[in-house]
Amino acid sequence: PTKNILVVSASKQRADDFSTFTLRLIQEMECLRHLTPRENQRNSKIAFDVGPAPASHAPSVTSKGITSQITGSRADLIVADDVESLNNSATQTMRDKLGEQIKEFDAVLKPDGHIIYLGTPQTEMSIYANLPERGYDVRIWPGRVPTKKQVGAYGDRLAPVIADRVEDDEGNPTDPDRFNDFDLIEREASYGKNGFALQFMLD
Repeated sequence: PTKNILVVSASKQRADDFSTFTLRLIQEMECLRHLTPRENQRNSKIAFDVGPAPASHAPSVTSKGITSQITGSRADLIVADDVESLNNSATQTMRDKLGEQIKEFDAVLKPDGHIIYLGTPQTEMSIYANLPERGYDVRIWPGRVPTKKQVGAYGDRLAPVIADRVEDDEGNPTDPDRFNDFDLIEREASYGKNGFALQFMLD
């Protein structure tokens, strides 16, 4: 309960949706209900405290857009949820600016804190491609189990649970409850081969 979590997305709305969903889970799941904010605590979709949290300058959970004022915040965990979008990564200048904005995370992270990026690359020059150089471990969960021929493009970044399925399950949907084979065929036809490789195969 003493941890501070900062959720950052390309748009403020996306970040707010993340924290709103988190608050809903706390209120609706019996095993989490003890975390419901008390009457004298912050309790909104943009910033809330968990019930057992002690008084603190920073909320337990805060949501911000990537262009928001992040300086001055403090966080034990930063969740960068889709900070890269088509609107902020279309040109090299935009990607350079975004690259500088995400460096701000290091300034607000508490000692021994963690940063987690969740995202889909929007261009071949995605900021996510540079994360390994900055010391991040990368795990990729594509929409289909890659073929033996495709596996090499992922190197050691392919999620182990997916890599283990290549031998017997190549080409099949990784999560058929979300995207079944027909869904993926339709999306590949719509996006084209290159767009599908980027958006759904995360290649």
